[in-house]
Amino acid sequence: MILWIITILGGISSIISLILYIEGVVGMAPVLVAFGVLLGLLILVARSAVLRSPVLCTSTAMSINITDGTGQQCRLDKIQKFMPLSRHITRFQDTTVSQNPIEDLTATLDGLESTVRVLDQPPGSTVWAHEFQNALRPWRRHVRRVHYTYRDCFTQSREWYEVAVIYPGIKLEIDLFFPRSRIPTNITAYRMTGSVALEVKDLTPDGSEDPSTVVVRFHTWLVRVGTRYRIEWTW
Repeated sequence: MILWIITILGGISSIISLILYIEGVVGMAPVLVAFGVLLGLLILVARSAVLRSPVLCTSTAMSINITDGTGQQCRLDKIQKFMPLSRHITRFQDTTVSQNPIEDLTATLDGLESTVRVLDQPPGSTVWAHEFQNALRPWRRHVRRVHYTYRDCFTQSREWYEVAVIYPGIKLEIDLFFPRSRIPTNITAYRMTGSVALEVKDLTPDGSEDPSTVVVRFHTWLVRVGTRYRIEWTW
């Protein structure tokens, strides 16, 4: 929040300096034109996805630990730092795509246990909600942690993991942990919008704190609503 205030004040100062300079050089008419342009830009910003969203996620860190060499079991841990923007919120709703229903689903908010509830289990996915005991007020920062287990999800020779962005965010981190007994190859990250996939970068596994695993890291900034990030690999 302090960084935002400093940035806004710096922008206002720059705008005032520019207006005074233009007015002193060419008169008042260009100043009025510049003011109209700036007002239009402010209106566009006010209508942007960030300010229209109920939530801003300052950072989302996903850790997917594939605990065996067959890909039959893996554990997801998500740490999400966020703040409500326009209104009080009482829950997050998520959809996890997997061949089988997820298991061992737990969640906390600001370090305290909170309620999670499965809403639906259509074929190939689980729809669930992370509910809060009290409504969260706008412009207050919070941290939520989510944990669950996948079964029989990464068993093919070519696999992928994908994250869909449903709230605007500043930073997204995806860390995939693999056993050293089965290190993946041909690892590529994609940014997808609709049916269009844009290759972002090739990735390589690195050593991790656990000597029995390697980690593939993908980090990106300023993620947009409606975008999906996919990591594909072979093994």
